Amino acid sequence: MITEARRLLIVSKYAATPQQVSSAKLWIRKLLAGRVSQDTLFDVSLCAVELVDNARKHGPTDGSITVALYMGADVIRVEVTDGGSQGTVPRVTDNLLTESGHGLKIVSEVAEQWGSHQDPDLNRVVWCEFLKKG
Repeated sequence: MITEARRLLIVSKYAATPQQVSSAKLWIRKLLAGRVSQDTLFDVSLCAVELVDNARKHGPTDGSITVALYMGADVIRVEVTDGGSQGTVPRVTDNLLTESGHGLKIVSEVAEQWGSHQDPDLNRVVWCEFLKKG
């Protein structure tokens, strides 16, 4: 488990649309460019886009998605919050025949760790952490 202290770098909000998923990915890449290695940049942006797309699919269709980026000396954390997908719980599937759960399989394989919880306002927060290299 990563326990290093980290600070909030920045937060951005997006509409729950496919176009905004791409915007969130570009935002993450721009913020981290030059701060981390290319490999870490790829991993973080890949996982962030998976989490944002899940928030788009499982959160309210007219809602918003918040992406928060935290950074410590050796750790990067991405938190994606949607407007309250209480009906679904993020899960990884090993069943290749299902239509869902594969994005989180990628996150679980690429990120150092990941998880989810509901915040006090009943919004779903899904996060992933990476060791910072370079």
